[in-house]
Amino acid sequence: MPHFDHLPREESETETETETESSSSVGVVRTKTKPSKPKRDILAWTENVTKESLDDFLSAHQPSKTKNSADGWIWVRSARNPHANLSREEKEFFGEAVGQAMQVAEDVMKKAEEIKNDPNVPVRTSKKGPGRRDQLNKQGDILLAELKKIGTSSPALATGKWMWFEPAEKVDTLFSVLARSLIDGPLARLGYNEPEGPVVHTLKVATADSAKSDDRKDQQFLICLYFDSIWEKKHAKEVLHSLAAEHGVHHPSAAKADLYTYVNLTSNHPTKARSSNWRPTELILTDVYDDLKEAFWQMKKSGDWDRAEKEDREQFRKIVGGRGSLGVGEAGGGPGLAAGVGEKVKGKGKGKKDDGDERTGTESKPNSPPTKVDRHPSATAGVGDLQATASGSSTKIMPPPRTKVIKPTIVAGKPIAFAQDSDSEEDDEAEAERARERARRGGLARLAAREGTKASARPAKPFISHEWRGR
Repeated sequence: MPHFDHLPREESETETETETESSSSVGVVRTKTKPSKPKRDILAWTENVTKESLDDFLSAHQPSKTKNSADGWIWVRSARNPHANLSREEKEFFGEAVGQAMQVAEDVMKKAEEIKNDPNVPVRTSKKGPGRRDQLNKQGDILLAELKKIGTSSPALATGKWMWFEPAEKVDTLFSVLARSLIDGPLARLGYNEPEGPVVHTLKVATADSAKSDDRKDQQFLICLYFDSIWEKKHAKEVLHSLAAEHGVHHPSAAKADLYTYVNLTSNHPTKARSSNWRPTELILTDVYDDLKEAFWQMKKSGDWDRAEKEDREQFRKIVGGRGSLGVGEAGGGPGLAAGVGEKVKGKGKGKKDDGDERTGTESKPNSPPTKVDRHPSATAGVGDLQATASGSSTKIMPPPRTKVIKPTIVAGKPIAFAQDSDSEEDDEAEAERARERARRGGLARLAAREGTKASARPAKPFISHEWRGR
């Protein structure tokens, strides 16, 4: 059976029949394996399973210095992974679906080779018929359409990942930022703030001995952030927005379905079929993305982000229970504190342009009333009173009492206006839409400059809603 791309592969300690994948994560071949070298461990931290704290794990396994991983990756997995405990039937369906996708890809490859080698196919499109390039493009379209059809047929095939590279001097800090956020920070809260939103569940980074490098001084570490569902444009956009507005991440390269990985769909495919589902610029305009990053770092410097994030993180732990990241954010840390280290690194390279030096910001979100929602049992294992029944029945989430806070109302290009939480969802949504429209017209930073907003009037990170909705 094919292996889930977002789950670390455990190596066998004894001679056994195993499934191994090629470097492209596609060709599944059954082989006899005998460990001839000392066994290396899979470096993975799993929420509510690993006894070691997340902080200790991150300190002991910094990507830029780690070389002893069995699979070339360092993993962090949250308890929300909806694929961690699939039934036997679900796993069988997954294997059959991937096999079907691989067969489609193989058929398209054969057809592409026939087109390339057929002397009767014209080089260019003419009255005689479509040219070679057009025929190859058509095969690529067929492949993508079939993959989407298969990928949307089951939740087991919904996972994809945002991918990008980070240099050695930044990867350790950013990996720690994202790992903590995945467990009880902004990434963890995505699915609770928006019941129909994305589920971000797994993070991995390349180790020092597997990082891409033509030159040791120019080593690049691939980071993959896995979420469901890759086929939903809204989900991909929300995760991308969080990377910009709540983490200070520079533009990711692309978002790619795991199913594309299984069938070895790369940029070198003979049909030139697109090898990714989404590109950042298709979801968020570059200028808006950059303005979000700038606003994020303004909040970081003022201290507003750390104060708000500490409260959000503590409240989130009370609601979902569990061990969380064991101490992260207790002193106002979390993503903000770790990201601050990245600021110092950036200062060393003044004068040299680096995409990784760009910054980000955030937008406010309207509050949501408590409601009955369906929860996926696999996504809430060990969460206590939030866990739904095995049949997927609805569970009403009752958040603990919380003092009503005065939250900043973010208006693009305007000084911060503090007001009590509105009792009207319509008012909140109308204000949010007005802010989005202003951002679309020119972005936070340019509007602020044009209207003469003072430097001290920075947008502040919105507190999470005290009226929680769960999946």
